[in-house]
Amino acid sequence: RTWGWEEAGGSRSGNAQAIARYTRTTQFFYARMLPALHRAGVGVLAGSDAPIPALIPGFALHDELRLFERSGIPPLEVLRIATAGAADALGLGARRGRVVAGFDADLLLLDADPAGGVAALARSAGVMVAGRWYAHTDLTIALTGLAERYRRGGP
Repeated sequence: RTWGWEEAGGSRSGNAQAIARYTRTTQFFYARMLPALHRAGVGVLAGSDAPIPALIPGFALHDELRLFERSGIPPLEVLRIATAGAADALGLGARRGRVVAGFDADLLLLDADPAGGVAALARSAGVMVAGRWYAHTDLTIALTGLAERYRRGGP
């Protein structure tokens, strides 16, 4: 009925019962619901970088994609869900979400083959975003700074 997340006062960590309920709910979703939905052909999307406590942009999507894979969805299908599937759902599939001549593209260049598992996404050489190249070291510096801001209590 709900995700079960409740914050305790001003705390970002929530109370123990709410955390336990949230954990049970998400485990049920990824172990039972997501595989059943996928087998039934129901379209699913990835997108956990919402402003929700405990979900940190830049990290949460990788966690979610690993959970999709652990749910039994093959790695290349997980990547399709997160790219072409997302573009299609937003009505942008005619211009984005695929590596096709003439499409607008942000690209992630990997040092590993993602067909072997979505963990390969963490092994990037860099990212091309809006025509600008960000090397892996640039991304690491930015993500480390983001993690530190969250550690101190804010985005």
